[in-house]
Amino acid sequence: MSIDIADAWTLLKARAEAEVTGVTLLFAFEDNYDLPDTPAPFAFFEIVSDGRGDFIEVGAGRASNRFRNRAMLNAFVFVPVGWGMQAALDAAEPIAKAFRRYAVPYLKSQGATVHPVGEGAQLVPPGLSSAAGNYSACVVEIPLYFDQTD
Repeated sequence: MSIDIADAWTLLKARAEAEVTGVTLLFAFEDNYDLPDTPAPFAFFEIVSDGRGDFIEVGAGRASNRFRNRAMLNAFVFVPVGWGMQAALDAAEPIAKAFRRYAVPYLKSQGATVHPVGEGAQLVPPGLSSAAGNYSACVVEIPLYFDQTD
């Protein structure tokens, strides 16, 4: 058995929905980007493949070769301007905690790091409207890999 990037996205999204509370969760390329009239914390998730991959096992016969794909799950965490950096960090840390030691067959995260960004206008993720300027932001970077066999 193996998984592809679509399977990885499904598993990662399910993990976020099961483990992360206290912020609204938005996912790339879904049409639930409507932000509330009153600014409130939210997290925007995307997965980015770095285009690198390696054969890690070469065997004899069908489904004996294993290819490891590397990717990054990014969670852009936004809190209303004026709430302060501590509020942004407090909203980001549960996401990092949910993924630091996440592993299922053929998919494993390799840690999670929270990076303060500052004003959201400096960081507008793909697909997100310019309302991000009303927010302060942190980014949670989660390096991961998933394996495919052929």
